[in-house]
Formats: sequence, C-alpha cells, structure tokens
Amino acid sequence: MGETALEALKQEIRELARKEAERIIEEAKIKADAIIKQAKQRAEEIARAKVERGIKEARRNISSRIAAIKMKRRQEIARLKEEYVEKVFQEVHKRLEEFVANNREEYAKVLRNLVLEALSEISSHGDEFLILINEKDRDILYEALADIEERMYKALGRRIRLSIEEELECMGGAIVATKDRRVYYNNTLEARLHYARERYAERILRILFG
Repeated sequence: MGETALEALKQEIRELARKEAERIIEEAKIKADAIIKQAKQRAEEIARAKVERGIKEARRNISSRIAAIKMKRRQEIARLKEEYVEKVFQEVHKRLEEFVANNREEYAKVLRNLVLEALSEISSHGDEFLILINEKDRDILYEALADIEERMYKALGRRIRLSIEEELECMGGAIVATKDRRVYYNNTLEARLHYARERYAERILRILFG
C-alpha cells in the first residue's frame, strides 16, 4: 500500500472515529436529557404530593380547630343555660321557704295534701304507715291527722294507722313509708322541686332562650 493510500485510510478511520464519538455523545445527551426530564417530573410529583399532603393536613387542622371551637361554644352555652335554670329554681326554693314560714295556715293545707298523695301512692303495701316530717311541722300535722285518716278511709274503704316521726331536715312536706320502711314515697318540698326541675327545665329553657 502506497503512502497516499495509507494516509487516506488513516483519514477515513479518524473520520469514522469522530462520527462514532459524536453519535455516542449525542446518545448520551439524549439519555441525559431524558433522565433530567424524568427527574424533574419526579421532583415535581414529589413536590406536588407534599403540597397536597400539606393542604390536607392544614384542612384537617383547621377542621379540628373549628370543631374544638364549636364544642367549646356548645359547652359554654349549655353551662350558661344550666346556670339560668339553677337561678330560676333557686328563686323558687326561696319563695317556697318564705311561703312555709309566712303562710302557715295555707301551708298546713299543702302539707295535708302532700301526705294524702303519698299515702295514696303506697296504700296497697299495708295498713300501718309512718309520716316523716321536720320538727317545725309537728303541730299542724297532728291537727290534720284525723282528717287525713278519714279521707283515706273514704278513699280505700278500710282504716289505716298513721304514726308521725319528726326526723327530717327539710324545708317542708313529708316522706310516707310503710312501717318497716321498705316502701316509701318522698313528697318533701325539696323532692317536689326536684321533680319540677326534671319536668320543666326544657320548657324554662325555651322560654328563656326561644
């Protein structure tokens, strides 16, 4: 092979090498661009997911705070309503005390009716009953005892025996019990006030708060 031919072969080899190098470089660039693009997409997906998680977490936190505020408000309203109901029944209690202290004749009728009501409720449990009262009501109840026995006789068609025990510490009214005290009916004024509160509390709230 002549010198000219050899030089031409070397030139061709160099040209092929250059083209192959360029091809390899171009492929590498394409792959690198694809990798970069994929990496960017993945980074954007990760960032978007983080943002979405952050938004969801923020919404949960806001919802929790709103729920806590609403709960606190409901509790505060419930407490306020309970306070108003308590004030109403404190005033009722005060007026009952004044009535018992200052209207003994009228209270005597109330006490008699409370005892009659209690006796009617437990009269099927025997013929002997205890009437438990406070010491202040002793005289007015003794005065009414014969009338109570007569009224119960007319209601039941049989006689019952009544005994008075002065052992209660209450505003007024009475507890009527069987002789063995196993069955009783609490008709003290405090008990009646308690019953009234359970029965009328909702109505009072509607009147006060609409």
